Amino acid sequence: MGSNLRPVIIKFVNLTIKMLVMRNLFKLKTMNEPYAKIRVGHDLTRDQRDQLKKLVDEAREKENSTEGDFLYRVRGAVGRWKITKFPKKISV
Repeated sequence: MGSNLRPVIIKFVNLTIKMLVMRNLFKLKTMNEPYAKIRVGHDLTRDQRDQLKKLVDEAREKENSTEGDFLYRVRGAVGRWKITKFPKKISV
């Protein structure tokens, strides 16, 4: 069977509905084929993608250069991202 990968843009009526959908996307990974392979992301402009990439690279540098049990992740609404420090979960 050939590849059927196609991008689809979905426009939501309001931001509340969009955020509700985005918060529940983790549930797709637990579903059976073909839904488990669905990937969803924000439709970003080139400038937004560049800005996000810079922040992700900066967070990665902080994580690699800082000793301790912390993770650095980029969080926030589209265009208002910031680097957030999280404690690492220690598995027993």
